Amino acid sequence: MSSPPRLHLVGHPTDEQIEAATAVCVRAFQDETAVRAMSGGDAALAHLLFASMLRTAREGGTLHLVTRDGEVLAVGLWFGPGRKMFATEEQRRLGFDVFMARLSPAMQGWWKNEYGKDVALMKSDILGTDGDLNSWYAQVIATDPIHQGKGYGGMLIQEARRLAREDSSSLALATTNRDSASWYEHQGFTTLGVRRIQGSPVDPQLHFDCIFMRFDDP
Repeated sequence: MSSPPRLHLVGHPTDEQIEAATAVCVRAFQDETAVRAMSGGDAALAHLLFASMLRTAREGGTLHLVTRDGEVLAVGLWFGPGRKMFATEEQRRLGFDVFMARLSPAMQGWWKNEYGKDVALMKSDILGTDGDLNSWYAQVIATDPIHQGKGYGGMLIQEARRLAREDSSSLALATTNRDSASWYEHQGFTTLGVRRIQGSPVDPQLHFDCIFMRFDDP
């Protein structure tokens, strides 16, 4: 008989935990247009991107894993007030620099001159100046597809709400999936605005929407 699922705060994730959590993210987002655009359509680079994001839990991020009998079922990566992902050289050296170096020159230019700047402007416009820095901001929330619909994502949100209540802040995030946005609204989030990201060099027609959401009274 299997054990009940448990939620863990992982302060300094091991390589094995990062790999297991990355695999969950890759499976959860494998059909997402945004991931294809950001990785240049390369599945190996998508894996590298997610791993680099999750490793930032070692340098300021807050990583929660829902596990059962050693299996990672769901993943949540948040940055609390005053912290931001890939904002320091130490964070970027945990894998993001390698990810960027493996992109084509055209994709590198898109990340630096278009995507990155566009998202920063969108956050400022919709969430307010430093809106992501004044909240618990979710960089990744993912449940393994074979375990979706079992309440594990809700466990991650509930724990983030507890953290936000402790410092009287809010929760915020951006999703590129309309179904996910509906799920977040069911969890208590409010949609603040939607902005379109134009196609990346992998496919100029490959555009996607960023849906910005916030939970003001967690």
